[in-house]
Amino acid sequence: QFQEHPPLVMAIDYKLPDGNGLDLALALARESPDTCIILMTGSTLTSEEAAWCVEEHLPLLRKPFLPSDLLGLIRQHLGSAAAANALDAAVGSG
Repeated sequence: QFQEHPPLVMAIDYKLPDGNGLDLALALARESPDTCIILMTGSTLTSEEAAWCVEEHLPLLRKPFLPSDLLGLIRQHLGSAAAANALDAAVGSG
């Protein structure tokens, strides 16, 4: 179902109970290049992991963060005014 209806945005934590969120985020980004995938972490990434994020244009959101930080990244990566307006309507800030 993910391939048929990919989400516009996904926020994935680096630490997952069953694996590494970075690996999941990179795999999903390759599978669905139009989805904005944001990696959230309170951990320090290795230089190699940080390079992968840059290479794959994977935004990194460091914890702790404010909801406005997350919304700002989403707006930035959605790119279109229509998508940003839809986001504002969905969260009640528009």
